[in-house]
Formats: sequence, structure tokens, C-alpha cells
Amino acid sequence: MQTRSFCYVEDIINAIEIFMNSKHCGPFNLGHSHEITINDLAFLIRGKIDLSIPFEYKKLPADDPFRRRP
Repeated sequence: MQTRSFCYVEDIINAIEIFMNSKHCGPFNLGHSHEITINDLAFLIRGKIDLSIPFEYKKLPADDPFRRRP
């Protein structure tokens, strides 16, 4: 049930360019606020490719964040 947020690479590149040309100084989060679970993403992809593809669940690494959202 880990979550991730995704965005278009071109959007991130444009945002970085705008940030570099601005007078803003300091940390700045770039990304999308919409989160999707990895499970939901896997089901979406499997539905487009092959419904018979099995999933294999493994333990999370100790340092892996449960949520990743900018």
C-alpha cells in the first residue's frame, strides 16, 4: 500500500528552468500532489498488458518511505 506521485518529465524540466531563472533561494518541492498506491498502479498496468500476470509481494526495505509525495 505504499504510495507514489508521478508527473511528466517535461513538466519537471520546465519547473526547474523557471526555478533556476527566478530569485527564489532555498529548497523547493516539485512534483504532483496526487498519490496512487503501487498496488493500484500494478493493477492498472496488468489490466493493460495481461490479466494473468501474478504479483509477488515482498517485505519493504527498512529505509523505504511508505509515502512519497512532494
